[in-house]
This record gives sequence, structure tokens and C-alpha cells, in this order.
Amino acid sequence: MILPLVQDFADALAATPREHPRYRILKLLDEAIRRDVHFIDRHPTTFFQCMWNTCWWYDCPEAAEHYQPPKGGWPTNGPAWQQPGPWLQTLLDVWLSDKEGATPGFYWLRSLRPPATPLGTAQQAVLRGHNVAVNAVACSPDGSLLASASTDKSIRLWNSHTGEQIAVMTGHERSVMTVAFSNDGRRIASGSDDQTVRIWDVGTGNSLLVLRGHEQPVTGVFFRSDSNTLITSSEDKTVRFWNTDTGKEIAALVHENQVLCVALAPDKERFASSDGADVYFWETATGNPLGSLRVADTTAFCMAFSPDGLLLVVGNSDEVEVIDIATGTVRWTSPRHDGFLLCVAFTLDGQTVLSGGSDKRVRLWDAQTGAAKAVFAGHEGNVSGLCILPDGGQCLRPTGSLGSPGQQRSNAVSYARTNGRLSLATTTARSIS
Repeated sequence: MILPLVQDFADALAATPREHPRYRILKLLDEAIRRDVHFIDRHPTTFFQCMWNTCWWYDCPEAAEHYQPPKGGWPTNGPAWQQPGPWLQTLLDVWLSDKEGATPGFYWLRSLRPPATPLGTAQQAVLRGHNVAVNAVACSPDGSLLASASTDKSIRLWNSHTGEQIAVMTGHERSVMTVAFSNDGRRIASGSDDQTVRIWDVGTGNSLLVLRGHEQPVTGVFFRSDSNTLITSSEDKTVRFWNTDTGKEIAALVHENQVLCVALAPDKERFASSDGADVYFWETATGNPLGSLRVADTTAFCMAFSPDGLLLVVGNSDEVEVIDIATGTVRWTSPRHDGFLLCVAFTLDGQTVLSGGSDKRVRLWDAQTGAAKAVFAGHEGNVSGLCILPDGGQCLRPTGSLGSPGQQRSNAVSYARTNGRLSLATTTARSIS
């Protein structure tokens, strides 16, 4: 019952003009129901309790005793409990009165403190389901589906509009480290520490092919534009091309060291691979080399192209570098992080760079200048993946999140808004050595 209600809230919010006096309240209620949707789905009788404890504390006067002003102070119109109505706490008081009248003597657990992450923050949702670390996340071309890969050996498929878990794909014998959608959105590829690559049918969740040939863990997968060829990378020092209809290996590109990451250019006509401090560029259609550049004196763990394909952002151990591909010059280098960088990405408009890693933070940088723009805190484990959804994408909650308590081994997929776009992050407790 709860998942259709989530869709009803989304539909109502989409149909409500932003200038409507109740739009803000409806938006906060939509966010609140999404926070606990999977828990409520399993325990429907907790709906009132969950909504009360999330919403009432948003703007009740009692909240003032529990929050300190953020760095830079409160907004010009003050904290939520000092802003003009309508207030959520007033609506919740009415709900409580109605509930007591309809169900005399009912029992519920009322929180005496506000939630660690209040409503109205950057965090939009968390997807719950994996029971151990999440290692990677990908979205379908139209943004309607999310796929998450985990140390629990599974890939989970989610409806990004309702947060409903659609399928659990199992078959890998060890941790699933990377995942990608085909360009037509009909198939998913996954790479694992078990040295295999699997191709799955999105519609059924069934395994279609098992690709064997890599001799070490698989570190990256992506489909060529025709979706009939899969390109994979591995710690066995190779990048391999596979026919996705027959499962046969077509070609292999050999590096001098372990291939730690790959990235596909937006035009899909070229891709990059890195075996540490060097990045190599290749023709996607043929595998022919297009050149290389040295990006750092330390190991590069992750990289991504800018939307126009002219820049490359690289996570070099504990720094972010943005490089002009044509000249090989470094546009800017970020201050040092407090740990290893594990994932980087550009927003769809190319104006912001995102980075995440073992410091449990997602950081936003101005893509042109490198100036720090924001920090999303709250993960309890390493931030191991970032994925940008197209506008209009929506998703929901699995454990620990951007700005929420979480557990020691965080196993969540979370998302937050940045510059009007949706960015996704995953967390994992996997260490880098």
C-alpha cells in the first residue's frame, strides 16, 4: 500500500504550482514519507509514528533547543520554527488529535529529540535493502531505474520514482564491484571480485551470460553505443571487449599495471583507462590507441569525463584534478582530502565536480575554478560511487545516508540535489591498500 501512496504524493506535488501556499508543506511530507518507505512497507502500523517523528520536529518551537546554527548562520528568514506558517507541527497536532479520536488508547513511540537529519536538507532519499557494503550504483538512460552492486554478491534493481525494489540479481560468487546499464536500458552488466562479468535482463532479472576470461577482480564495465559490445577492465592488467550476444571475447588491451578504473566519453566514441599514474585513451569502436597522459605522481583510483568531453576529472589518491585533455594541463587541483578518493563525477551541466572517498564525505567543487561549493556529510562508511540522474529522476531509501546516522558498515544508496540535478552516492566499508 505504501508504494502507491508514495507515487500519489509525487503526482500531487508535480501538479501543485510552486507558488501555492501549501506547496512547501506538501514537498516536506513527500520527503518524509520517502525516508521510511521501506520500513513502513514492512510495518504499516508504524506510518503515523514515522511521519510524526520526522515532521513534527521540523518547525516546532522545541526544536530550537536541539540545533546549533550552521556555519555562516541561519538563513535570512531564520530557522524553520521562526518562519511564517503554515507549519508542519500544526498539521501534525491535528493528525494526533484525529488519531486519538479514531483509535482511543493507541500506543506509539514518540521521539523526544529531532531526527539527526532534518527535513528540507540536501538529502532527498535513501534506498534500503543491501545488508552489507554497497560498492557501485548506476542509473538507466532515462533515469527511471537504479542498479546497485554490493559486497553481498547481489545487484539490486530499484524504481527511482517510488523506491520500490524491483529485482535482486544473484549469481556472483564474490563481491560485485561495478555495474552499468546498456544504452537501450534493457540489460545490465556487472563485474565482480570472482573475476567474472555477468549480463542480466532488466525486464526479468535473469542472468543472460557469464563472461569468463579475466584472471583478477573486474574493476569496470560499460557498453559500447550499439549495446552489442561490452568493455571491461580488470586488475589482471587488461581491458577486454566482449560480444554481448555470444559472450565471446573480441579483443584485449594490455597495460603494464592493474587497470584500476575506466571512463566512457559522452560521445561514446572513446574511453579512458588508468593503471595508476597514467591515463590511456582508446577508440571505442576499434580499441586503437589515441594517446596518453600522466595525471599524477600518486595512484589514480577514479576518473570521469566532462559532459562536453574536453575535460577529465581524476581522483588522485587524496586530491581531485581537472585536466584539459587536449593539452594535458591541469586546470586545478583540490586541497587534500582526509582519505583516499574513490569516486568522481561531473554534474550534467558541467558546472560542478563531485568527489567522494574514505573520508565519508561527498564534496562539490566549481568545475571552472576548483572552489569548494559544499560538503555532504553523514555517511558512516566510504563513499564509493557517484551517479548523476537526469532531471526528473526520483529515488528512495536502504541504511546510513547523506546526513543520517547509519551503521558502522554503511550499506546505503543515497541521493541529494545539487544545482537542480540529482546526484547519487553509495557507501562501502571496503578499504584500499
